[in-house]
Amino acid sequence: MLTSTIEPGTYMVGTKIFKPGQEVPFTEEEQKEMDAICDIYENWNVTRSALLNACHLAEEPFDIELAKQAHDLKIENFKLRFKLNLLIAGVEKRLGGLLPIYFSSLKKKLFVNAKPEESLVYTIKFIGDTIGMPAFDFPRAVASQIVGKPQVSFNNMEDERLSIISVFGKGPGGGTLEKAENRLSTLGQAVEAALEEEGPTAMSLIILWFANDDIRVINADAIPSTIDPTTRVLWNLKDILPATKPNGISIVIEKAEPTRMSFAVSHLDKGKPATGLEITHTVAPVRETKVNTDAKPNFGVTRLTPEAIDALLE
Repeated sequence: MLTSTIEPGTYMVGTKIFKPGQEVPFTEEEQKEMDAICDIYENWNVTRSALLNACHLAEEPFDIELAKQAHDLKIENFKLRFKLNLLIAGVEKRLGGLLPIYFSSLKKKLFVNAKPEESLVYTIKFIGDTIGMPAFDFPRAVASQIVGKPQVSFNNMEDERLSIISVFGKGPGGGTLEKAENRLSTLGQAVEAALEEEGPTAMSLIILWFANDDIRVINADAIPSTIDPTTRVLWNLKDILPATKPNGISIVIEKAEPTRMSFAVSHLDKGKPATGLEITHTVAPVRETKVNTDAKPNFGVTRLTPEAIDALLE
């Protein structure tokens, strides 16, 4: 799927040149599908015209028959958009590249537009943006620093079960990350390195630590609030921890300011005292990151005491 822009408004897919206003060629089956789409569009327009006239003359605030017709129109619109988008995507796949395309219901054809509304090349960034990669960016950057980029993976079905966004890290094993001080210092170094390499974009995180050195890094800012708008993150820890069974947890709370961002890190291993550190990333006038290892842990934002969290750990 590769499209080259020869000049503004002129595109090349493979060896074929497409110019503004040019008809996009159909196969016989694609033309049949376009004819069916145009029939839906014609019916939609007829129904819409009738509703416009009926609404214009209506004297009552509600009419059950008009309400039914309006819902039918909504259903037809869903059909139209679905079928048309599916047809365009199929044509682009057959051609081997994306094109800026517009639809003519009167001519029952697709034509090349002069200006694309979005990228015409499936670059890695475009694909990532399309599938929601930005929400994973900071968690995956931190996880990559802890276990190595090749050991980081995604599992949307597992995330769906807990209504979270997270990345999974396969640890080195052997208990390398078993001790609290190792986990906390490793996390601090990972956040620091991620900030230096990836830039100032960041978010709050939950890091779950497991007995086999595996980790799970959660985008805490994306966890739905289940109590009230002021309850920012972590409000379903009572669901997350029993379902995932970690033996340690780190809470990374990010605070952004105009020229810097800071991270309050609180860590707790099962049966161990809580520990903490603070990371400050200055953006201007000089970009630098400092780590304070004497910071006190604070789990207040979780609405749970350290003892209550400890009871949820394996």
